[in-house]
Amino acid sequence: MTSPPRPSRCVCVVGPQSTGKTTLIEALADRFQGKVPVIKEVARHVMQEKGYTREDVDSPNRERRFSLQRDIFTAQIEMENSLLESEWTSSFLSDRSAIDPIVYLTHFAGPDESLRITSTTEWKIIRGRYADAQKFLVVLLSPVPEFLVDDNTRYMAKSLEDWHSLTNSFRGFLDAQRIPFIEIGEDCVDLKERVTLVLNQLASQERDGCRLGVDGHD
Repeated sequence: MTSPPRPSRCVCVVGPQSTGKTTLIEALADRFQGKVPVIKEVARHVMQEKGYTREDVDSPNRERRFSLQRDIFTAQIEMENSLLESEWTSSFLSDRSAIDPIVYLTHFAGPDESLRITSTTEWKIIRGRYADAQKFLVVLLSPVPEFLVDDNTRYMAKSLEDWHSLTNSFRGFLDAQRIPFIEIGEDCVDLKERVTLVLNQLASQERDGCRLGVDGHD
C-alpha cells in the first residue's frame, strides 16, 4: 500500500479514555510508514515517573488533582515544542494533546481549577496553535461501548453516563476555546474507515487551505 503524502498539519487525537485514540494513532503512523513522528501517550509516562495513580484524577486532594493534570499539560507541550522547533519536521501525530489534561481538570475539579492553566500566557499560545486550521487537525473520539476496557492504569468511567459526560466536557471546551475539530464515534467503528476519514480530512485541508469538521465546527 502506497503511503499518503506526508501531512503539513499535525494531528492530535483527543477524548475520554478507551475511545480508541492509541489504536487510531498507531494505524495512522503505519499508513505514513514511519515518515511522521509520533507523540505517544504522555499521561501514562508522567504518572509512572511521578508516582501518580488514576485515583488522583478525581482525588479529594485539590492540589494532587491539579498537579497531576498540570504535569501532563507541561510534558505534552514540551514534546510538541521539541518537534515543532526541529528542522526536519513540520508535523506530528499525537496520542492526546495539551487539551486533554485541561478538560479532565475542568470536569473533575471545576472551571476555577482549570483557570489556573487557561489564564496563563502559555495556554493562550498553545490554544492559538491548536486553533490554527493551517497547522492542526484535532480529532475527538467519543465513546463506543465495546471499546471500554480497564487497563488498571488510566481513569475508568464509573458508568456510561460518566463516560458520555466527559465527552460533553471535551466538546464544550473545544467550542468555548474556538478550536475546530472533527468527531468520530459509534457511527464509525471500523479502524480502516476511521483512518480513511482522517486522511480525507487532511487531504481536503491540503486542497482547500481550510478545515471544516464533520459535525460543522469551523
